[in-house]
Amino acid sequence: MLAVVLLLAVAPVQAFRTLNTVTPVNNKAQWDFVLADSAAKNRTVIAEFGAVWCGPCTALRSWVQQMSDKYNDLHFVAVDVDDVKEVAKQYNIITMPTFIVLQDTREKERASGAIKSRLEALFHKYSKY
Repeated sequence: MLAVVLLLAVAPVQAFRTLNTVTPVNNKAQWDFVLADSAAKNRTVIAEFGAVWCGPCTALRSWVQQMSDKYNDLHFVAVDVDDVKEVAKQYNIITMPTFIVLQDTREKERASGAIKSRLEALFHKYSKY
């Protein structure tokens, strides 16, 4: 019991945030649900548009998961442009990966490419942490 109390007393606050996961979006209905649910919860969405054949997208996969854990107040989703063509067309996705920040279902900002420092600055800008 004493060890638990001591651990709680010295552990950093950030360690107690729950881990997040990147939500795969496989169809338009799922996309619409993610946006509506996030808007209802006042949660910012970070949508990563990519494809399984995209080398930079594949290379970033584990790093994006780490960012999702670090910035767990944001809702990270992965949209495969080949599986959800309607959504990719709606957001005019040409370059991959493309990350779009959405708040209350509206696009606020986007970044394309795999420059981690630039992407993390974007995530940090919209995070509470």
